[in-house]
Amino acid sequence: MSQTQTREERRDALDDFTKMAVPEASNVPAIINQAPITQVHGAQQLAVRRDEGRVLERLRVGAAAAGSEWFYRYPVKNRRKGTTDWIEGPSIKLANDLARIYGNCDVDVRVEDAGGHWIFYARFIDLESGFSLVRPFQQRKSAGTIGGSDDSRRDDMAFAMGVSKAERNVITNALQTFADFALDEARNSLVDKIGKDLESYRPRIKAFVEKAKVDIARAEAVIGRPLKEWLAPDIAQVYAMVTAINNGMSSAAESFPPLKAADADGAVDAEVVDALEKFSQTLSTLAADLPPDGSAAGVPAEASANNAEPAAAASAPTPREQTAAAQDIRLEAVRKLIAVALDQTIDETDRVGNIVGLQPIWEEKLQDPGFVKELVLTAIKVARGEVPDGAATAHLERLARKSSTRKE
Repeated sequence: MSQTQTREERRDALDDFTKMAVPEASNVPAIINQAPITQVHGAQQLAVRRDEGRVLERLRVGAAAAGSEWFYRYPVKNRRKGTTDWIEGPSIKLANDLARIYGNCDVDVRVEDAGGHWIFYARFIDLESGFSLVRPFQQRKSAGTIGGSDDSRRDDMAFAMGVSKAERNVITNALQTFADFALDEARNSLVDKIGKDLESYRPRIKAFVEKAKVDIARAEAVIGRPLKEWLAPDIAQVYAMVTAINNGMSSAAESFPPLKAADADGAVDAEVVDALEKFSQTLSTLAADLPPDGSAAGVPAEASANNAEPAAAASAPTPREQTAAAQDIRLEAVRKLIAVALDQTIDETDRVGNIVGLQPIWEEKLQDPGFVKELVLTAIKVARGEVPDGAATAHLERLARKSSTRKE
């Protein structure tokens, strides 16, 4: 076969190739040349073996540098016992540093969309020993509340939170002994560091708290004494609590509940508290303050008994007055919670947290849990930008008038 014939054959072959039918788009895979998912089994031969003594020493040094960045602390309400419990543990930063320092390991996270939530499957593999651990973690898609009214951004935030928590859980469970050691070292080193220069840390912790948009008075209320009297463990505790807020483990309202006589923090102000207290007083409460013999202070028992009915009739509010008072308080509750929902001096997470924190206060004062529940849910929708404040206010005011009439 000559060289000329070879070229002609090649040209013919090229022509035939160009005439081939193009496959349908539906038959073309969305992803091509994807690397296969490999599973690592058994111990591996590695160039550098792990020195666990060296790992512990590096964790001790890292803990001294990281301090509060390596652990979090936040409160949770124990409704069964009526107490506040504290949750404390290693942060995602500790987990990432631990995996890096431990070395010769692999961390992998896969995700499954389950409708209203994601399920993250995090896997840890110790390449030296062959040990492997998989832990699932379920993350609600609604957990990303700090993205404002942008649904896409909220989903992104919730997804990122789920990945971080899944990674942290599998690393700290696979390397639990090392994680506990690092946590203790970080906590103790922070306390020691603060104790050596306590006075300089007071303005620093104040700035750290206020950077998280929390009034220092709220932190003082949690610790139980003013900032000028805080000790090193107190400051370390507040550092950990603010770190939990910054890492999305807790909200400002959960860690540092708003004060009753607050302003922009979303609590009921002193004037409203006084009004609610006056409204909640009933004739039976007033009667409980009378002397045991039934007489009023400084009045003989016989005279009190003879004049009991006229006095009660003269002082007792009429049903119409009671209805009007109840309506006024409900309307005041509507105004206050909508104001909290619209407060732009704090972020959406804190606004929602403040609204939720006010729910038990208004339930106690109004004695109408159904109305308060609707009020709180509507205010949260306003805070998240899901409902216009004008429409929400009109709806709640109609409900307030109707509830007060029905209640009385």
